[in-house]
Amino acid sequence: MELYALNEEVAALEAMLAGSEGTARLDLLVALAWQLRERDVMRAEFLAEQAEAELHHSTRLVNHHEYDSHHDDHLTYHHPHQARLLLVHGVMHTLRSHLDAAQQEIESAIKLFEQISDSRASLSGCGDGYCCLASVWQDRGDARQRDHCLQLAIDDYRAAGDTERQEFALARSLHYAAFRDVTGTAARLAQCFDPDGQTSRAASAWLESARAVMAVLSGDAGSAIRDFMRAYHAAWETGQIRQAIGAASNASD
Repeated sequence: MELYALNEEVAALEAMLAGSEGTARLDLLVALAWQLRERDVMRAEFLAEQAEAELHHSTRLVNHHEYDSHHDDHLTYHHPHQARLLLVHGVMHTLRSHLDAAQQEIESAIKLFEQISDSRASLSGCGDGYCCLASVWQDRGDARQRDHCLQLAIDDYRAAGDTERQEFALARSLHYAAFRDVTGTAARLAQCFDPDGQTSRAASAWLESARAVMAVLSGDAGSAIRDFMRAYHAAWETGQIRQAIGAASNASD
């Protein structure tokens, strides 16, 4: 499951949902709730509730047949969905400034991801959780904890071999670092990102923002406006609505 899908990919998921059933429907409900977590909070909440109802029904069936040979397979299949839905709720709590509830949901999700037997899925899921938790600490004004969570996400993504997610978390980390140290951040950015290389649109939302912050603090307003607008478009295309708002606001400033 992608961290941030493109708008057209989300539209394709929506189109597939209408005719889906069974496990395919559950997969789509969870994926859509996740991708709409910032795009459309109310619909994400509705889809998450539907997914949870299906999970609850499925779990009751398995528990009724306690010695079913597929019991362990059921748990292996559902743990990622349960964890992902907890993250959806965590993000929604964050957007509503219910930060204690957000932290509780996200930390519970990370614990569930840790139980997944597929190490790659487990590590990527934990990394997603730490990215969400970084937003909680950002809203609390605790930069040290925010940066610590982003580093944990980077470490998990690297261990999972998930290059695209790793680039995203690193780009977001560089965005925050640019406010403190323009020269050091510029050096890290040049070392970690090839200027002629391909970067995912999700990561570009933060990478271009990092460049814009450095331009602002270096007195180059023209480059800052250009880079903030690039960040805005990349954020909007990938459903990072908070980042899109921030980038557009910074460009106008």
